[in-house]
Amino acid sequence: MPGQAADFIKVVIDENLVGYENSRIRLKLLDDITVGESQVTRGTYLYALIDGFSGQRVNLSVKSILCQGKILPVRLEIYDLDGLAGLYVPESAFREFTKDLGTNTVQGVTIDNSGTGSAASQLAMSSVGKLFESTSSAIAGLIRKNKAKIKYNSYLYLIDSK
Repeated sequence: MPGQAADFIKVVIDENLVGYENSRIRLKLLDDITVGESQVTRGTYLYALIDGFSGQRVNLSVKSILCQGKILPVRLEIYDLDGLAGLYVPESAFREFTKDLGTNTVQGVTIDNSGTGSAASQLAMSSVGKLFESTSSAIAGLIRKNKAKIKYNSYLYLIDSK
């Protein structure tokens, strides 16, 4: 009907994989859609890229669709069935950042009772040093393990950001 908002574009993840930043994820289109003047049929494979991680979510986007020998530029954002942007992934390594940061900051704080400064200033300096060290190690760990397990057969919505 003219003037009526289009339904969400429904897709399903078509592979199991461990995804990293800029990884490609294959999606299968569950509905026919129109992109410009081209008709993209149900069952067509689309590819999303992991744009980043935040909390327990993996941010994904589709920037182009290959259809009938043409590359169709699009700007589609991915939403999970809960209505929030990105894919909900509870096993995401990114959420371990805050746990690692909090745990490592408290461990290893020491106070020297040799009489060369107040215990409070020693505690403050030791805490600052430990905070810097634990933040650095947590960030370094994230750079190494910023990944998420993406599961086959997860249903998602594509939303045109325009």
